[in-house]
Amino acid sequence: MVSQVELGRSTPSIKVVWKVARALGLPFSALISDGEVATCCVVVRQGDSRVLASQDGKFRSRALFPFTGFRSVEFYELRLVEGATEQACAHNPGTVENLVVPQGELELIIERRSEHLSVGDSIIFNADVGHSYINRGHGHLVMYLVVSHGEHSQ
Repeated sequence: MVSQVELGRSTPSIKVVWKVARALGLPFSALISDGEVATCCVVVRQGDSRVLASQDGKFRSRALFPFTGFRSVEFYELRLVEGATEQACAHNPGTVENLVVPQGELELIIERRSEHLSVGDSIIFNADVGHSYINRGHGHLVMYLVVSHGEHSQ
């Protein structure tokens, strides 16, 4: 897959980018950043946001931060269609996710533990293990996610 991406013949899925970042010990944003350093104030317009989608289009991740330079904290809007599941690979050691649900019903599985979150609920968890997001409600599930990379991720 990586060789196909290098040759411009394929666009990597979110899972492939996560796996490559994990293998390199880098935060996800480091692989899709433009490398520029942000100044004191940066507005990210919705139409200019970086959006990545799963191959089947059922999961979308929109960065709510500019892709400039290295970040130890990342902020995303995640969307999952009704009935869909998105399995996330384990992040680098020390990575923590803080998630809030403004719309829909989420079942979050962290290893073998299951947590159900409704509108307004939030959770913080160690994301250095496999975890899955499952839309258990009717309609789209919307989540806001803050990813804090541990010292081993830098």
